Amino acid sequence: MKIPMVYWPLEYTLRINGLWPGENNILGSIVTASGMVLILPFQVWDAIKTIDNPILLMDSLSDIMTEIALYAKLIIMWFNRRYVVDVLKEISNDCNQNDVSQNWTLLNYNARRFCKYDYSWYISATLLYYIQLVTMYIEVPVDGREMLLKSYYPFDYKSSPTYEIMLFLQIILAMSMAIANAMTESLFIVLILHACSYVDLLLDEIKIFSDNCNKKVLNITDSNNMRFYVHVILKRHIQLLESVKKIENIYSNVSLVQMFFSVITICVTGFVMITALESKDIVLLIKFATFIWFLLWQIFSFCFAGQYLLNKGETITGAMYDSDWYNIESNDVKAISFIIKKTQRPLSVTAGKYIPLSVTSFAAIVKTSFSYLSVLRASYVE
Repeated sequence: MKIPMVYWPLEYTLRINGLWPGENNILGSIVTASGMVLILPFQVWDAIKTIDNPILLMDSLSDIMTEIALYAKLIIMWFNRRYVVDVLKEISNDCNQNDVSQNWTLLNYNARRFCKYDYSWYISATLLYYIQLVTMYIEVPVDGREMLLKSYYPFDYKSSPTYEIMLFLQIILAMSMAIANAMTESLFIVLILHACSYVDLLLDEIKIFSDNCNKKVLNITDSNNMRFYVHVILKRHIQLLESVKKIENIYSNVSLVQMFFSVITICVTGFVMITALESKDIVLLIKFATFIWFLLWQIFSFCFAGQYLLNKGETITGAMYDSDWYNIESNDVKAISFIIKKTQRPLSVTAGKYIPLSVTSFAAIVKTSFSYLSVLRASYVE
């Protein structure tokens, strides 16, 4: 099954994680989730050993929180696999039946472009970690070696070839985690843009309806035809609401996890970055500045897409009000008034059924994160 809106890196990542229609790749899911057993517990162990050093502790916690957030998002998506598969099948059917809006080409292009940039940024950021690792491997003696993701194992893991084997496993898992993060964001953008294509189709039907309302006044169109146009609008609107509901089912808890852990991770990462700035450690500063940028990018991707859907939804209400619906039969007016009432409810995706994904929410999250950072910094100075 091919979906033009889904760029090939996203398709293969969905296949590997068993989220593609017709694919139930248990092995790929196990490999992606193996970090919870092979890395995460030993990262926590390493963090406990550095509890007396706030700088090293915060450094370890930033990685741990990011990984916990990723695994939580993946588990939620695996539990909601049937919704993911249903929506992807729906997109494929719309493409095959050519049931798409005039803006479909633009939406398709934007979805693929976002996916391309998102995957490229994640892979590039991961490679930066690898460069730092190569430098350390060449210059640092055996006793001073560290893993890519700071971990402590209850055996001699710093001597060759054990170190190289463990390091290779971490490199593979780190790249798979980066790609999985890109998958959660790119898929969300695809689903939102597909829902927006339904908005465009609904607006097209409303325009046709409005034109025929004028013809009704001139007795060119009869009441039966008008009832048909009203029925089409109702059908399109229900289709749109069902699509948004499926996105909500998939991403409500995913976005809540993303917001919660992003606030904590920005706080602890910002703490380490400020310390690096004071100590003039340029390498550490660049590393964590990039890390914070990606954390903000993750939240912004969700919130911007949610805001875009909100804005598109608001155009439906205006289009219905502007149509000449008052020229039709009274029975049909009731149906139109019902649609207008339904469109007044914001067309939004929420985090945890509570926080709407919007630029306002993004600003609130950033403000909260840096407020906590100020408190943490003040506590450390004291």
